[in-house]
Amino acid sequence: MKRRSVATIGIVLVLCLGAWTDRGSGETRTPIKHLIVLVGENRSFDNVFGTYVPPDPTQSVWNLLSLGIVDRDGRSGPNFTMAMQMRATNTESYAIAPTQTGAFPYLPQPSTTLGAYPLARCPLSELYSQLGRNPVNLSWCSDIGLLPNAQTLLSKGGSGQTFFDPPEFMPEPDCRYPSNLPNGPYSIVGTSVLNNCPAPTFKSSITPTRFTDNVGDPAHRFFLMWQQNDCSIASISSENPSGCLHDLYTWAGTISQRTNYERPTGSAKLNRLVEL
Repeated sequence: MKRRSVATIGIVLVLCLGAWTDRGSGETRTPIKHLIVLVGENRSFDNVFGTYVPPDPTQSVWNLLSLGIVDRDGRSGPNFTMAMQMRATNTESYAIAPTQTGAFPYLPQPSTTLGAYPLARCPLSELYSQLGRNPVNLSWCSDIGLLPNAQTLLSKGGSGQTFFDPPEFMPEPDCRYPSNLPNGPYSIVGTSVLNNCPAPTFKSSITPTRFTDNVGDPAHRFFLMWQQNDCSIASISSENPSGCLHDLYTWAGTISQRTNYERPTGSAKLNRLVEL
């Protein structure tokens, strides 16, 4: 199965390159004409390269820093509002680019969801084994995607809060963040402050987020992931050839209960969420 998946990816990449042969046939200084960047799950280009600066001054990159959305330290830049997140409504039929209803006045407090484990991944898997909750002996104490000297990261961190593990734990607002974040990109570490934290789970204390800590995941629902990119032919321009505005991530997270913004309860839950 793994070999077939790798082969399929290879075929797709070859077909994509073949489709672009005529458009990218210009002369280059090296034999390299195409660079394909594979970004891990739950990551985006700006999440990984948002403040990257090319070492060669003759080169440029289109990212959050070059557009002035953030500065070198991840703080708000002069064009911070370019990344403003919008609210939308989609109650009649599914739309890839739902009708917008205005900007969020602030970004909501994120939720712990599946990723903000109360303990680091390694000790959590060991605890599950001790509790009889790990029948296949799954271990999170090693990862082939990490360098040997980085394996210790799997034993560090942990949010100290409940996370999505039904039926005992359900997603809760991540108390390491304020409830009124600025509407735009923010530093996961730099904006972390404790906000009415409950008694810790599996840990002695809850601390502001550090580099080695876990945070919650974004929406994992296929059609919501399309919507959060907010792509439309009408939005295509020379400055934005993809036609994607990337301004519905918070809205998508809200309707999937991945964030905590005017979260409804009871029978009105679904309709209210879709209208946010």
